[in-house]
Amino acid sequence: MRMTSLPTNSSHQNSAAEEALEWFARLKSGDATQAERTRFQSWLAVDIGRKREFDKLSGLWADLDATRPLFAEELVRIASCREHSDRERAGRRFGRRTAWISAVAACLGLVIMGGWYFMQPETASFRTAKGEQRTITLADGSSVMLNTDTIVDAELSRSRRSLILHRGEALFTVSHERDRPFEVQAGLRVIRDVGTKFAVRRDADNVTVAVIEGAVEVQGDKDGKGPGWRLLTAGEQVSYDRGDPLSPVGEMSGSVATAWTKGKVSFEDRSLGEVVREFSRYHEGEVRILDPKLADLKVSGVFGINERLGFFKALESVVPVTVVQAGKGLFILEGRKNSPHER
Repeated sequence: MRMTSLPTNSSHQNSAAEEALEWFARLKSGDATQAERTRFQSWLAVDIGRKREFDKLSGLWADLDATRPLFAEELVRIASCREHSDRERAGRRFGRRTAWISAVAACLGLVIMGGWYFMQPETASFRTAKGEQRTITLADGSSVMLNTDTIVDAELSRSRRSLILHRGEALFTVSHERDRPFEVQAGLRVIRDVGTKFAVRRDADNVTVAVIEGAVEVQGDKDGKGPGWRLLTAGEQVSYDRGDPLSPVGEMSGSVATAWTKGKVSFEDRSLGEVVREFSRYHEGEVRILDPKLADLKVSGVFGINERLGFFKALESVVPVTVVQAGKGLFILEGRKNSPHER
């Protein structure tokens, strides 16, 4: 926006909004003379619409308190360009003053016409069906990878980034911003990023937080007996349930915690019942273990999650079971004949 001359009461070339923007930029430059301020008051008194437009700009400028530093570099650049241009054109005496007025006006014009990102919170809801995975890139550059059957709500404003994990599992890779925290609510607690990559899983009220890179803070117990926030660093995890205190911090393998991002599930000395429940998260239908003794068998290994029959064959190779299809979407795990578990 080029600043040519001060608006006058009789000027009809510009709209009230444009005139208000020119006056606001001139007054914010810090170089307005008393005569100009008097003319501004006269301009303002002519029409209530002018005051309304000027008040809008004042409110907008106040709202930008937290993000105004982001304009600093642009203001300097615009002002420098305008000053240089003014000197080249006419060697104007007040080139630098005019340049700064133009810079303020240009930045405010960008905010008004472009809808500055931080002004209104950006909200969105993301979900995956059973067996589906997808990666979302948020407006701040952070990414969220959703695992199977997951629901995440996100709200990004100029002062904070808030997400809610309603169910399922997600891997958060955060674009760190010191003045705009990134928080994930899962169940009754909040996980706060300290510059990191972390995974959160929520099964009903049970939540597990695992840190892959960097660190996070997990909201502490509300009874005041423990620390306000529990710090977790890479390779650590913690879990909690409704009404229960945070578990002790435990060690975990990042490759195991994120195996699902590569289409795998990894188990180490886990019961067959747990393995079947985990695999069932990714597929429709039902897998039944009729013999409780079989459910207690220990399983270790890495299995693919995308192909059900391949999973069953791999399972039969590591534990003495046979998988039988009993109907559409129904599979029965039976003890292998002549195995010790059949005696």
